[in-house]
Amino acid sequence: RVDRRQRQMCIRDSSHTVDLDIRACVFSIITQAVDRIKVKYADNYGQEEIEVLRLLAQDRDEFASKHLHLPSAIGKEVLNSMIQGGGIPEALEGNENAQKCIRLSRFLRWLAITLMPDECSALLEDPSIEWAESSVLAHWWQGIEEMILASWVKHIRKETPSEPLQHLSLHHDGVRVDETFIIGGDSERREDHIKAFCKRCADSIYEETGCVVRIVEKKHKCLWAVSYTHLRAHETLRYLVCRRLLEK
Repeated sequence: RVDRRQRQMCIRDSSHTVDLDIRACVFSIITQAVDRIKVKYADNYGQEEIEVLRLLAQDRDEFASKHLHLPSAIGKEVLNSMIQGGGIPEALEGNENAQKCIRLSRFLRWLAITLMPDECSALLEDPSIEWAESSVLAHWWQGIEEMILASWVKHIRKETPSEPLQHLSLHHDGVRVDETFIIGGDSERREDHIKAFCKRCADSIYEETGCVVRIVEKKHKCLWAVSYTHLRAHETLRYLVCRRLLEK
């Protein structure tokens, strides 16, 4: 795996590669896992939370914009944090949809512990683990993610393009592949080749694992733009509001 900050630093040095991501990876994975185990809801407990999960899997950015009133980069960070056990940012404390995300996180932690009791017991006994319940949830979906990435890499290595594979590296929810491997020498139809490659990869992953994924190219303008977006995603929401007022 490649640390997110390391990945950002290497973008400018990897101009010959294509960065491919699984769209809304965490939410998509968890939604499909919940569907597979066919959860039975007692007194409707968990049903509202799962509906929120489905909305996040369908379009995380729209949920952040429509329900939390946050731009994509900041919304992604806030949603991922809340679902994985983080608290509600101060500026969202009165937001009902943020409260729903917290309830969803609680429900998913309960579900993960129910499915993996031995894992939870082991983590509770590990003094280096600060919050075992949250770690169990992370181990659950990350295990599925690892299976998907392994299947993806397997497919890429089996492809027979016009050019040999020169670069293949993993990151937290996708891969980076050298561009020539995907498009050959046909730069004029670059986008078409990449879309077709993403579809072949997604079809192969589904055939082997049964997981439906949407693979897209991650666009990067430049190192500064990526770093600037990353820094803004970690601003406090209160500061963000103040800065926007000053920018008007």
